Amino acid sequence: MASILKKIFNKSNKTMTEETSKFSKDSQNILRAWAKNLREKYKKEEYSSDEVFKDPLFLIEWDDAGINARTNINPADTKMALINLIRGQAGCSPFPQQAPSDCAFAFDNRQNLLLMVGQ
Repeated sequence: MASILKKIFNKSNKTMTEETSKFSKDSQNILRAWAKNLREKYKKEEYSSDEVFKDPLFLIEWDDAGINARTNINPADTKMALINLIRGQAGCSPFPQQAPSDCAFAFDNRQNLLLMVGQ
């Protein structure tokens, strides 16, 4: 995934690689916005491609049928409950800020992202 993101970051904002074309249109747009955000944030700095990606993005392609099946078993297991759980994690902030997505979550550092996913 990091190599995909590096390709997006280093190319035109409208360019999609073969790998990202497998994502939904919403996810592709979120990745473009994230790359644009990082280019703007780091435009005055000398950086290597590894340094730029210290700003992790957690992107989810939801399986709505699977979520509905789980909700039928346990009504507390809703998509919104999962979104709220993720957003409540340390270092998580909505992305994009103006109109937060229900499938993209920015983290302030890799450690907080790894703690959230349990590694």
